[in-house]
Amino acid sequence: MNLPSTLLPAIKTVKLFTGALLLILLTVVLQDLLHAQRNHYSFHLSESLLFNSYWCWFFIVFLLKDFFLKKINRFLAHPKTYMTVIAFTIIATILHALVYSITVSLTSYYFYEGSYNISKMLGYTISQDIYKYIFVYAVMGIVYGRRGIPQKKEIIPATFIEPFTECSTIVVANGRNNTLVAVADILFIKSATPYIALHTASKTYLHTETLRSILQQLPSGQFIQVHKSTIINIEKVVSFKSRLNGDYDIQLGQHQIRLSRNYAPHFKKLFDNRSSA
Repeated sequence: MNLPSTLLPAIKTVKLFTGALLLILLTVVLQDLLHAQRNHYSFHLSESLLFNSYWCWFFIVFLLKDFFLKKINRFLAHPKTYMTVIAFTIIATILHALVYSITVSLTSYYFYEGSYNISKMLGYTISQDIYKYIFVYAVMGIVYGRRGIPQKKEIIPATFIEPFTECSTIVVANGRNNTLVAVADILFIKSATPYIALHTASKTYLHTETLRSILQQLPSGQFIQVHKSTIINIEKVVSFKSRLNGDYDIQLGQHQIRLSRNYAPHFKKLFDNRSSA
């Protein structure tokens, strides 16, 4: 049976925790056996398992940890990680001690010859094992407590981005002089770091812009990129021919421009549409 991928981490964690629990139970039972032999008193496996059954309650609380953490954070006015850990540790420790004492007392009453008083079991648990409860639940709270805290979502102010609009002229600044260059007169545009060069039939203008940004402002069906450093006005194309290596040479008036193989399919499509129009 294929399980959802979201359940796999949880199943893996439960298996790991179950394996650790069985190993602990085996260890403490073996410890009781060795202690009985050393001190020359009888060893009873059922009693050893009964008194060490408090380890099983760690497993049960682990399975219910998300439920407890959510309930705790609902009652906390301003939940913080340390508050969640402290509250979870205290509540889980108290419940564990009470439930364990009651369970042992009832089990011994119905299934054993001698029964154990609840108050005496509670006193024994507090005096002998309380530090284990606090340690385990504190660690559990630190590891899993933050997941139960509702995180404040950071509100990121929307940044207004002015959309690019197709332009008919480009203002080229040269010192204090500003020149209007008609977009229709541009043959091609080449990168000339840190500028771009606007080539017309009669003159070349240096402009403070990037190829990417200028391409977004030019008519999309008229100006296309044919190389990583070149944009052309496809309406000015006279012809193009193959270099026999995947690249092409485009003739723009008296200028010859290289067409890179990466941009060739788009260029051919637009050129064919223009020719058939």
